[in-house]
Amino acid sequence: MPDTRELNTFNLASEAELQNKKVDIRQIISNENSFKDDLKRFNWFLIKNGDQGVMSNKTKIKLSKYIEQSSSFEIFKSWYLPDGSQIKL
Repeated sequence: MPDTRELNTFNLASEAELQNKKVDIRQIISNENSFKDDLKRFNWFLIKNGDQGVMSNKTKIKLSKYIEQSSSFEIFKSWYLPDGSQIKL
């Protein structure tokens, strides 16, 4: 989950609550040694290309690339943001 002005954990969690959806939004904080194991705790991911915001780090970039390249995950839907970046669920 990126942390930008347009897309962040707080905004999505607030919107889910407003719509009375039973969805929990979490931002994964991983390290380089365990990021693949962290995937076992979640059943969907929202990844963004381009600017990842203030919480970006090498591990988050590795995690996004791993998810995109893995045959264990499929793209359910994608959207373009006003800055031209793309979000994939």
